[in-house]
Amino acid sequence: MGAEHGRDCEDVACSYSGISLARIRELTIVFCVVPLTMSASPWEQYNERHSRKAIIVNKDVKSRAESLFESIKHVDEQGNEYWFGRELAATLEYTWEGFEPVIARAKVSVAQSGMAVENHFRHVSKMVSVGYGNDRDIGDVELTRYACYIVTQNGNAAIKPRIAEAQSYFALQTRKQELSEQRDYDIKRLIARHEYSESEKHITGAVLEKGVSQRGLSIVKAEGDKAMFGGNTTQQMKQKYGITNPKTPLANRAPNVVLAAKSLANEMTAKNLEDFPIEGIDSIKDENSGNNLEVRRALIQRGIVPESMPPEEDTDKVMRRLMAEDKKQSLEVDSSPAPDANQL
Repeated sequence: MGAEHGRDCEDVACSYSGISLARIRELTIVFCVVPLTMSASPWEQYNERHSRKAIIVNKDVKSRAESLFESIKHVDEQGNEYWFGRELAATLEYTWEGFEPVIARAKVSVAQSGMAVENHFRHVSKMVSVGYGNDRDIGDVELTRYACYIVTQNGNAAIKPRIAEAQSYFALQTRKQELSEQRDYDIKRLIARHEYSESEKHITGAVLEKGVSQRGLSIVKAEGDKAMFGGNTTQQMKQKYGITNPKTPLANRAPNVVLAAKSLANEMTAKNLEDFPIEGIDSIKDENSGNNLEVRRALIQRGIVPESMPPEEDTDKVMRRLMAEDKKQSLEVDSSPAPDANQL
């Protein structure tokens, strides 16, 4: 990672591949995940440009909440959504006895797809009043959103008209959830990549302050990589990750945990070089290699082997995708009529 001399020097001098933290923060707002702390000026500028988008998103959320199937949705203490099978059956105009075979077929479909049935269908007991102050324990099933989608796919829309409506609703909402989770992960990945780039700046500055040359800096970083990756060089790790373009940094394909590990090792080295009289390239090289080894040992103890982890999607590609989605949403908002101020 640190041994890519030409590209790494560019990494240290400027924001990684044109991705500024401010831009990542903007995308965080756009895709409705938890925003990072921003300075007032960029925040105000962004809100001014996208205030209409926020209004439209809020209206969309409100309309979904008022829908038939949102009205029977439940949320547990961890924020997980679920639906009771009996309530869904009644909404779809099924008897419970007629709905149980539909659920059974849905379980088979989930199992055949290789997914764990118990993660989406949870059998529970419910107490219902049978009169005269007596209660009776009846069975029910807690269904995830995905389970509801599969259940409706196994229903008969010709016999139960609401099945078609449910199929459309749960298909759309399941897809939206998948896209939302992917966007959330993408943004976390870009943040991890940015933090690694920042740590590279810190270690570079600390090493150069000790009078080490650029060539010496490259040696220090290369030895650190070998320590982190169990003796594998940066070029060997590029081959493992399938990177063929010599200009593509190893960090672009490194898993998030590896980026975090390298960031930590870099910051440890930078901190110690600033605080202690560590002088000469050999001592600095040993310091950085030792920090990488310590972080590697912590990973190994948790069953994480850095050089054995599969590569992840190139962060340049992730950024292009998010920016394209942002542009598409902006175009959709620009083509929408302005909201009535009296309704705000």
